[in-house]
Amino acid sequence: LESVWGRIPFELSGGLARADDFAFRPYPAIKSVFDRIAAGMAIVVSLPVLLAIAALVRLTSPGPALFRQERVGLNGAPFVIYKFRTMTADGEGSLAGPVRLTPIGGFLRRFHLDELPQLLNVLQGDMAVVGPRPETSELTARYVRDIPGYALGHVMRRGRVSWGLIHQGNVAGVEATRVKLSYDLFYLKHASFFLDFFIILKSAWLVARGIETLPAPGLAGSVGSGREARQ
Repeated sequence: LESVWGRIPFELSGGLARADDFAFRPYPAIKSVFDRIAAGMAIVVSLPVLLAIAALVRLTSPGPALFRQERVGLNGAPFVIYKFRTMTADGEGSLAGPVRLTPIGGFLRRFHLDELPQLLNVLQGDMAVVGPRPETSELTARYVRDIPGYALGHVMRRGRVSWGLIHQGNVAGVEATRVKLSYDLFYLKHASFFLDFFIILKSAWLVARGIETLPAPGLAGSVGSGREARQ
């Protein structure tokens, strides 16, 4: 699983039960500095695009351009994540009834343009460029309770893109999240500049093609599709 599919299930993780050692490795400290520099440069370069999308969101539907939601980050601390709003003002954050996308919401989601404001989260130090995706407080509490080892992922800053994201896409549900944890634990063990660079390049390739994930590997039944919903 580790060498072929890039996964480490918690029950087979062995020494990763002491994942707090991650915080004392040299790379995480270097990575934090690199992330903020990269985010600042990306914001400057993409500023015309950010302003254009914000204007289109406001012009095509009533409500603010940005959607804010509390997520759980490093060491379990909450932070506010930013996205471009892709649903109508009365649909954002609602778990009841059909999801009502704005006229450009589907396009923004397909190419992950709605997540560009998360560069601000990276610049503020709440997130990393690469790392496990953050969840809401409610989902985090559920997964910590139902999935052994889930809390280990919080020794890392949550990321804009992740090893699990390019393999699974956005996931929902306990079983799919259990598989997601196995990808996060692989990243926890092997985090490096070269792995981050590969994840960024692969993510950019998928986004440019409007594809959510890499082709499913063998043993799909045990790996799980993980594409039940986009969070």
